[in-house]
Amino acid sequence: MSTVLLQQAANALIDTPVPDLDEIVLSRTPLGLRGSRWQTRIATAATERTLERFRRRHQGLWVGGYVTVTTDGVFFSPNDVNRRLHPATDRHVPLRDITGVEVRFGVVTKIIDITSVTGAGLTVRCFGAGRVASTIRDAARR
Repeated sequence: MSTVLLQQAANALIDTPVPDLDEIVLSRTPLGLRGSRWQTRIATAATERTLERFRRRHQGLWVGGYVTVTTDGVFFSPNDVNRRLHPATDRHVPLRDITGVEVRFGVVTKIIDITSVTGAGLTVRCFGAGRVASTIRDAARR
């Protein structure tokens, strides 16, 4: 049985496809609050192109959710909104596989790069990144 050492709201850099915003917006927006379908499609197409450029440049999209450090590993779980937009974005890095935890500069919040022997590391950004990184390092040493 694992013990939760820390849980923190965070964003993880996940290589996930850009969601079909056209379907999401058109199916969930009340008719009286949106423009024409044509206007909506132009807006969502522009947003999708921007997200796709970002995804290619950074090898993924920042997905909002929670990073949890336990006595077994580091987990990332997307929040409800992102779970619907980006299915299959849960990530887990076992503590025994962690080879490095580095904190680097990020705009507004710092970024934590977690590397592992399998190559399936995790990159997250959050407030209190130094504290989160220290917790991960301490747990990996045990």
